[in-house]
Amino acid sequence: MKISTPFILCSTLAAALIAGCHVGPKYTRPEALAPAAYQGADGASTPADKTESIGDLQWNSVFPQPELQGLIREALANNLDLKIAAERVLEAQLQVRITRAQQLPSVDVTASGGGPELPASTFGYNGDPVTMGGLSLSGSWALDFWGAYRKQTEVAREQMLAQEWAKRAVRLSLVEQVASAYLQLRSLDTQLDLARQTSAVPRMEQQVQQTENALQLLLGKAPGKLTHLDPKALDAPPVTVPVGLPSQLLERRPDIQQVEAQLRAANAQIGIARAHFFPQISLSATEGVGGSSLASFADPASAAGYALGQLVQPIFAGGRIRGQYELSRRQKEEMLLNYQSTILTSLHDVSNALIALRKQRATREEEEKLVHATKDTAQLASLRYQAGAASYLEVLTAETNLFDAQLTYVRAQQNESTALVQLYAALGGGWK
Repeated sequence: MKISTPFILCSTLAAALIAGCHVGPKYTRPEALAPAAYQGADGASTPADKTESIGDLQWNSVFPQPELQGLIREALANNLDLKIAAERVLEAQLQVRITRAQQLPSVDVTASGGGPELPASTFGYNGDPVTMGGLSLSGSWALDFWGAYRKQTEVAREQMLAQEWAKRAVRLSLVEQVASAYLQLRSLDTQLDLARQTSAVPRMEQQVQQTENALQLLLGKAPGKLTHLDPKALDAPPVTVPVGLPSQLLERRPDIQQVEAQLRAANAQIGIARAHFFPQISLSATEGVGGSSLASFADPASAAGYALGQLVQPIFAGGRIRGQYELSRRQKEEMLLNYQSTILTSLHDVSNALIALRKQRATREEEEKLVHATKDTAQLASLRYQAGAASYLEVLTAETNLFDAQLTYVRAQQNESTALVQLYAALGGGWK
């Protein structure tokens, strides 16, 4: 079937109007009031390049233990929360495709036919089975003159980006949780070795097994025992840690990127709502052939078609259009506040992690001194007992104090190492 005048007219008019115009505000990133340096960064290093940060490093550079790296890789491959986040990204990608289709014209082919009432024996009928019929090609296009459909596609695209950043936030959190649980398990192993000399073994074993279950959940597995590959004491974090500039968090933290994508989507929603104040333009065209016999379908004289343009200007909608526009503006203001709040929270996260790292280091150093002192006291009590100058109660008291000091020191090691993990996560590391 030859496409002629109606479709040509519609295409010409569409080409003239397709550029249209955009209504609604243009997005500009809000100014972030980030300080020049982090509060609590007294113990952090200041490299020649002040933008250098541990947050820019890959997680396997920050956590060198082979067994921990293996656990993190397994968690990244099997964790169900991360898989759910990945599915949401795929769903958002499909939503972009569906929404973008609104910008394109739709074309349909319709065939119709009719005939006389057939006798009971259909195959015995000798007449022409077709008395009337037709074949038509129709198309319609709601022109995006004011950019409403393009804004809807923009919203869908920003929501897809928000889901992508949400997935990266889940990844960052997963790395942090696995590393923290691993450090806790190693600490509990050491405490259990110390506790086997006392009656505290059942309590320690309970904590070990529950921590193993927590790690198995992060790995996407059923509860079960983990093989502890490294019974050595925890490695002390580096004395100085580069943290970079607070302004870098805007690009590095996935939660900030996620909420900014939502802010851009809210900004585009204003354009969609504003476009409803203006006329909606649509085009439609139909061309077809028909007749009472198959031969008439090939007859050019049987062809007919028409084109129709429609313009609808809203006049009164009971305040719905104005209300939708004001709602979109308020929603953008809410997202702006959410964006500012997320940045402020991230600055607090880094500051608190820096303070914790410095104070936990000081605590660990003091506990180490206490262990040495109580060890000397216990040795002296043993010597005094052997010489008959002290009772065995003095020995038991000294050994109990040493055991308590050793447990406290191991926990201080864990807290210091965990503070480094939290600082790395607060700086936005771990999702790359």
